[in-house]
Amino acid sequence: MSEKKSVLRLTFLKRDWFLAGIILVVTFLVFSPVLKSEFLFWDDDANVTENQDVKVLNAASVKHMFSTTVTGNYAPLTTLSFALENKFFGMKPGIYHLDNLLLHLLCTLLVFLLIRKLGANLFIAFVTALLFGIHPMRVESVAWITERKDVLYGFFYLLSLLLYINWYQKKKIVYYGLALLAFALALLSKIQAVTLPLALVLIDYYFDNKFSLKKIGNKIPFFVLSLITGVAGVILLQKQGTLETNTVMPFFQRIFIGTYSFCVYLIKSYWVYQQSAIYPVPDKLSILFYLSPLMIIFVATTIYRIFSDQKIVIFGFLFFVINVLFMLQIVGAGTAFLADRFTYLAYLGLFFIFAWILNYLIEFKTEKPTWGKTLAIGIATLTLAAPLLLTPGRIHVWKNTKTLFADVISKYPNVSMAHHNLGLYYRDQHRDDQAVESYTRAIQLNPNGYRTYSNRGEVYFEQ
Repeated sequence: MSEKKSVLRLTFLKRDWFLAGIILVVTFLVFSPVLKSEFLFWDDDANVTENQDVKVLNAASVKHMFSTTVTGNYAPLTTLSFALENKFFGMKPGIYHLDNLLLHLLCTLLVFLLIRKLGANLFIAFVTALLFGIHPMRVESVAWITERKDVLYGFFYLLSLLLYINWYQKKKIVYYGLALLAFALALLSKIQAVTLPLALVLIDYYFDNKFSLKKIGNKIPFFVLSLITGVAGVILLQKQGTLETNTVMPFFQRIFIGTYSFCVYLIKSYWVYQQSAIYPVPDKLSILFYLSPLMIIFVATTIYRIFSDQKIVIFGFLFFVINVLFMLQIVGAGTAFLADRFTYLAYLGLFFIFAWILNYLIEFKTEKPTWGKTLAIGIATLTLAAPLLLTPGRIHVWKNTKTLFADVISKYPNVSMAHHNLGLYYRDQHRDDQAVESYTRAIQLNPNGYRTYSNRGEVYFEQ
C-alpha cells in the first residue's frame, strides 16, 4: 500500500512540475522582447550606469551600499546585484533585463508552489500563477531595470511565506529561522516588504479559519524588523525631500487620492486600461475621487456578506489590501499617485480569488447548461487570453527612453518630467535640436526645474 501511495505521489509531483514548466515557458516567451530593451534615462542612471558603487565593487563600495540610500531608497541588496552583474558582464543592458526576467520567473514559480501549499487544487494554482506571470501590470516591475527591487524583494517575500508555512505545519525551528532570514533579505531589497508579518497573520487565519491574537507572539521578530525598517524608510524619505503630505495638495484630499488609487488597482487587475509610466496627480479631483470610498465600502461589504465562509476569497482580498495599503500615496512620495509596480505582489491575492471563482464555475453542476455559466466561463477565458495580447505591446513601450516617455506624453502631455527625460535621450543621441525642444517644453511646464535649465544650457554650450 505504501509503495502504491509513493507512486501516486510521484505522479502528482510530475504533473505539478509539468504545469509549472508550462507557466514558466509561456511567461518567458511573453516577456522575451524585454531582453532587447535599453537602459532608461529614468533612475537607471542613478541606480546603475552612473552609480559608483556599481562601477567599482570592493569592500568599501559594499559598505557604502549598506549605509546610504540611492534617490532616497534603501535597497542595498538590489544595488549589490547590479554591482555583481557589472563585475562579471559589464554595462550590458541585456544582462540586467535577463536577470530581472529570471527573478520574475522564480517569483511566478513560488506563487504556484505557495498556492499548492495552501491546499488549492492544481487548476487554481495554475491559473493564479499564470496570471501573476503574464499580466500587463507586471511589465513595469520586469522591464524597468531600476525596479529590480520588485522582483528581488518579491522572491524573498514569497520564499519567506513558503518557509513559514513549512514551519507552521512541521514545527521545525530551522524553517522559522530561514523564514526570518528571507524576510530580512526582502527588506534589504525593498521597503515594501514590511507588510510580510501581516501576511503571516493571514496564513494563520487561512489554516485556522479564524484570527487569533495568541499566535501573534511567534511573529514578534517579524514585526520588530518591519517596524524598524518602516521608521527608517520614512526618515530617509524625509531627508531626501520626497515625502509629501501637503505640497501637492492638502492632506484631506490625499485621502481621496488613496481611496481612488485603491479602486483603480482593483479594477485594473481584471480590466487593464491606459497604462502609463507616470500618472500625474490631477490639478483638481473629479467626483470619482470623492465617490471612491463608497465603492470600497460596497466591495468590502459584498465580499463579507456573500463570501464570509469562503476562506480563499477573504484571504485573497485581505492579502491584496495589506500589500497595496501602504502604497496608496496618502502620504505621497513624489508627484505621481499611481504606479503599476505597486501591485506586484498585491495582485496575487486577487488572482487567487479569480482562479477559485473560475474553478467553481467549471465544477458547478446543473441538469442542463445555463447561459450564465457559459458567459462567465467565456469572460474568464478572455481575461486569461488578454495578457497574451496586451503584455507584449506594453513591453515594447519600455524598449527605451524615447518609446517610454513618448507614450507618457501621448496620454499626459503636461508632465514636465517626461519632456525632461526625453531631452536626456535626444542629447545622448546627439540630436541637440530635439533635446533643446524637449527641455524647453519641460521648463514651460515646470519653471522651477533647475536640472532642466542646466541640461539645456550644457547643450547650448556644446553647440
